[in-house]
Amino acid sequence: MSCSNELIREIYSYLPLDDSIALRSCNRMLNENFRIQTTELASKCMDTYMKNGEYDKLSDLLNSRVSRTRILEKNDLDTTLKLFIYACENTSLLDLLVKEVSRHEISLNEVIEKMLGENCLIYHARLIIDRYIKLDKDTMISIISGNFKLLFQKFLPQLDNNFGLEDLTSFIQAAVEYDSLDVFRLLFSKYEDLIFNSKILVSGPENTAQDSDYSFYHYVIIKEAVQIFDFLQNYYELEHFALLEYVDFSIRENCPLMVEYFMKMIDINFETFPLLHIYLLNHDDYETIDVMFKHFDFLSQMRIILLSFDARTSRTDINEHLFDKHLITLEHLKTIVRINQKMNRKLTQSEICFIVKQHTIEDYKVVLLSNVIDFDVAIECAIDNEQFGPLDHLLSLKPLIDDHKLDKIINSWQPFFFVILLKNNLVPRERILERCYHLNNFEMFDYFLETHKVRPSSDLIKSAIENSKFKFLKSILKHSPDMAFLREYKCDFRQYLLRHSNFSQDKILELLNVMKTHKTKQ
Repeated sequence: MSCSNELIREIYSYLPLDDSIALRSCNRMLNENFRIQTTELASKCMDTYMKNGEYDKLSDLLNSRVSRTRILEKNDLDTTLKLFIYACENTSLLDLLVKEVSRHEISLNEVIEKMLGENCLIYHARLIIDRYIKLDKDTMISIISGNFKLLFQKFLPQLDNNFGLEDLTSFIQAAVEYDSLDVFRLLFSKYEDLIFNSKILVSGPENTAQDSDYSFYHYVIIKEAVQIFDFLQNYYELEHFALLEYVDFSIRENCPLMVEYFMKMIDINFETFPLLHIYLLNHDDYETIDVMFKHFDFLSQMRIILLSFDARTSRTDINEHLFDKHLITLEHLKTIVRINQKMNRKLTQSEICFIVKQHTIEDYKVVLLSNVIDFDVAIECAIDNEQFGPLDHLLSLKPLIDDHKLDKIINSWQPFFFVILLKNNLVPRERILERCYHLNNFEMFDYFLETHKVRPSSDLIKSAIENSKFKFLKSILKHSPDMAFLREYKCDFRQYLLRHSNFSQDKILELLNVMKTHKTKQ
């Protein structure tokens, strides 16, 4: 028997919360689209039965696989905990729950940890631990990764008897990898000597000078276990010079979380760390640069920007990224210009192109139109990067548009560039059309002819005929060209085509039909 969602809603509207048999029937008929309502209803039923002590109805509800699944789908730890508390009185139901919970977001470890946190549920937790938790390496690492302190504490006394040095080392490494501070504290209290005296790490990163210099602290930094490093730093009260070494290491190895941690404690600048710029410019990603740029003063920020522009580094991508993150402002751009004005030098192409792209900064055109910017370079950058606003600002100064720039605009396939050109009265329409033709760019030729209503010259029409450019000529004929030049030759269009083109008879007929369709002056 099938049942529509509408009918199921009708049934639910009359269904008493304690009618578990009806609930189970509806659940069987329920499809995926109605799952949320079932989840809520199943959870309400369970709460009601528990509150009223109606354990027979509760048992009936929980023995329904659909109802159990709906309750677990809620992914609410308190609700799942209630389910397990009741199931602890029924081992067969508990077996089913343990299997099913693994398919949902809440883990069995979370349930046990919650039970251990409440004294009244210690018995339930021990029952589940004894019955379902195996004391093996994978289980321990799973507990460590979730930072389940109370659960790990239960197994701590048994570690020495059940695991060897290699496994214990793996547990310490896992605690660091997941930055599981609570579990690490327990391990530290028992294995402090092991942590610092054994060769827990075989070797450091590739660019670490000597493995012997690579300590447990370095491992913590590489894994960016900020909480654990903070714990060790406070516990041992590390001296300032030691912290400086770890700061240097964290920047060099591109550990942004650790860098951010250190920057709240120590003034990191180019004077204290003379290799800082080398580290930052060598990183392939931008995470550490992001962190440091945010914490730097303005002068240090400018140093990063200028170093990124330096031709020897070729890292303009860093500045592009910083701008995309809204970290570079108009003041930074003005400072770049002022520095170059004082040095009486023009901006480099990379600097100009960078500034051209920053048109989203309010009033940035004050910088764009400064005397240290080469307008020809700036115009080409605007065209190459399809920057309409900057090109409009630059062309408002009425610069000379030579064929090279015009060709770039045409080949950019950006029709709006034509609008900007014509708006600033820099290039006649006829010249643009002729350059499109000269470049054999039919799409832009046809667009310009259609959109801007320009009439091709006689020389252009004759060239299209003599060079047998069929598509161009056909497009011209659709826009009523001036064919007065035919009078000079004392012939009509058909005769001119036969004399001066290499078109086939079929092509000529097609052109003549186009000409008839569109009124043409002769």
